[in-house]
Order: sequence, then C-alpha cells, then structure tokens
Amino acid sequence: MAGISNLLGLLLVITNVKHVMTSVNEHGFALTDEFTKFVDSKIYFFPENYQTIAGLLTLPAFTVFSFWIEILAANRAHKRVVFFLIVLNICTLLLFPIILSFQIEASIMVGNLLMLYSVSTCLKLISFHHVMHDVRGLVLRVIEAKKQGKKMKPSKVEGTILGVHPDVYKEALTYPKCLSVTNFTRFMIAPTFCYQVVFPLHKKRDYVQILKRLLQILVSLFLITFMFYQHILPVAVQSVPYFDEGDYYNILVCVLEISISASYLWVVIFFLIFHAWTNFFAEVTRFSDRRFYSDWWNAGNLGEYWRKWNYPIHNWLVRHVHYPMIRRGVSNDVSRFVTFLVSAVAHEYVVIGTFRVFNMLAFTFMIVNAPLMQLQRSLRDKVSKTVNNTMFWLCYTALGQ
Repeated sequence: MAGISNLLGLLLVITNVKHVMTSVNEHGFALTDEFTKFVDSKIYFFPENYQTIAGLLTLPAFTVFSFWIEILAANRAHKRVVFFLIVLNICTLLLFPIILSFQIEASIMVGNLLMLYSVSTCLKLISFHHVMHDVRGLVLRVIEAKKQGKKMKPSKVEGTILGVHPDVYKEALTYPKCLSVTNFTRFMIAPTFCYQVVFPLHKKRDYVQILKRLLQILVSLFLITFMFYQHILPVAVQSVPYFDEGDYYNILVCVLEISISASYLWVVIFFLIFHAWTNFFAEVTRFSDRRFYSDWWNAGNLGEYWRKWNYPIHNWLVRHVHYPMIRRGVSNDVSRFVTFLVSAVAHEYVVIGTFRVFNMLAFTFMIVNAPLMQLQRSLRDKVSKTVNNTMFWLCYTALGQ
C-alpha cells in the first residue's frame, strides 16, 4: 500500500501543478494585475479606512476601563455598581464598532479587522471579569471556612482545594495583589480568551521560533492572496452569466472547480490563524498552553468537529457559558443550544459590522448546527464515523464553498 500511496500523492501534486499552470496561461499572473488595480484605485488614500483604523486604536481604552473597574471592586465598591460598569463597558465596546462601521463605510478588509478585534476584546474582558468575580468568591469561601475551623487541604482524589488547582488557589488568596497589570497585559496579547490568575509560561522566548512563525505568516498571506485572485475570482466572475441564464450544468462545473481551490484556501487560512499566528503570539508572550486545535479533519460528527477545530473559542464557551449553566441546573441540551446561540450571535455581529447588512445568514448557518448535532447523536448507532466523516468532507468541498 505504501507504493500506491506514493503514486496517489504524486498524481495529486502533478494535477495541482497542472491546474496552476493552466490558470496562469488562461488568466496571466493575476497578482500583477491586482496590484496595478490597487495602486490605481488609490484605496490607501481613502480617509474612511484611516478613520476606521483610528477607531480600532481606541478600543484598548475599554480594556483599561475594565481593569479600573476591577480595582474599584477590590476596594469594596458596591456589587451593583461594579456590575453596572461592566455591562456598560461591554455594551459600549460592542456598539461602538457597529456605529463606526455604518457611519464611515470603510473597506471590507478594514471593517472586518475592526469587528474581529472588537469581538476578541469583548470575549477576553468577559473572561477577565468572570474570573475575578470567582476569585473574590473563593476568598470569601476560605474566610468563612477558616471561621468554622476547617483546614484547607488538597483533595486526595483530584488534588484540588475547593475545586481549584493548588497554584491557582495560592495565587488567588493574595487578592487583590493577584490583580496584576503585567498578567492582564499578557492576557490581552496572548492567544487565549480565558483569563487565569496564573498563566503557564516558558522561561524564555525562542527568537528562532518567532522568526519561523513570522515567515509562515507571510508565506500564508501570499498563498491566500494568490489562490483567491488566481484561481477563485476568475471562475466566480465566469459563473455569473450561468446563474443569470440558469445554466445548471456549467454552474456545477464552476462550483466543482472553485471547490478545489477554496478547499486549499480554507486549509491555508486555518494554518495561518490557528498555527502560525497563535504560535507567534504564544512565543512572544511566553505562553505555554499551545493546544489551539486538534485533529478536526478526522471528526466523525459535528460535535467533535466544533470541539476540535478552535480550542480557544471552544474553551471560552465551555468555561463561561456551558459550565455556569450546568452548575445552575440547566440541562445539557439547553446549555448546548445556548452555547451555539451565543456563537451564532457573534458570527452575525461580525457580518453586520463588516458588510453593513442584516440578513441573518451567518446566524442561521451557526444555529442550525444544534439540531443537526442532535440528529447525528440519535443516528450514531446507524451511521458509522467513517461515513459521517466522508459526508462532512463532501459537504465541505462541494456545498460549503
């Protein structure tokens, strides 16, 4: 079988090289034309883009305000005042980019950058406030336990103290000293959305790895740009008349042709974000927890896919949405649905701010995963994991583009 695998791999390489050469012969080297169009358009002179970037640069002010709120809480400000300020800060953080996007009407790329940064900051600040709230609760529980004469010893089974890792427990009891500017700043830069009072850190930075990840980022950006303008955009433009004429045969041909390039494009985008980009910032901040994804490509169902393909977001949803609901007696099914609801709202929010449209497509595509996952669980004894994985890739390569 090793020889057959080598042959299939070689045929795959030859086919793709031929595909690239054919595209260059038919359309020329598209990046040259696109660069010329970019220069001629003078888009880099558009004031809207610079105004949007200026708005983006103001967003760190919300993080400073969040830290100040926690200082107030540490100085025993009233709980309702603290809660009101947190809600006000988060809501303003989410509304400001939307208003800015509709008022300025910047380019899609700059607008998308603004929306993604806004969502990322929002998730981080929610986690920060949630964890600090739990830290204050832990301190109160320890004080109450000591008043009752109880000794705080690690559990023999889990090794935790009051459900908390001993290192985290020790650091949390230093509150408010554990409210550190250094730790908070590292968190805002590190590739994680879940705040910790104690982060796992490497002893020193590996500058060779930093340069390696930077090179991977640059190469990935080039490949993404090349594949889009060289292989996807020409076919998409070619397919427009077929849609107008209702020529379904040629529409299918175009969809299949785009699906190959789009699949490669998506894989490179995944590599850029979840491998090169995240590991670059992990190395810069010395962040040790570098499990950003798992083997989602082997997923046998949607639930496994969503758990494995984006650990930073998955961990945030589990920690700050799913588990809090479970602890309050909410059923697994309802909690899972609410988790997808939060994710669907976030996706729709980014689309609204980027494209300035409200069509609920992103929301619908996300929320429909909840009933589909339930359906797959009910059929797991009838449909094998291999069949599910094959169906996933079929939908991904053909319909998903």
